[in-house]
Amino acid sequence: MLIVTGGTNFDSIAIEVVGAPVNRSYREPTHAQNSSSKWLTEELLLTLNLTRERIYPHGLIDPRKQESEARLIRY
Repeated sequence: MLIVTGGTNFDSIAIEVVGAPVNRSYREPTHAQNSSSKWLTEELLLTLNLTRERIYPHGLIDPRKQESEARLIRY
């Protein structure tokens, strides 16, 4: 996922949860991965005074990524 703090990619924070693809698709994130990404996202939003509207799944904005990437991450 990507948290955009300003107006460009140069002032954004990318959070990547890594997993192994199976048949060009990614497995569901583990409970620990979801818990960690949710905690980190909440902390960043509070610290940087941002709203959830500033969060974008990587698969929707990066042409090199698959749209399915990050769709199962809970944040």
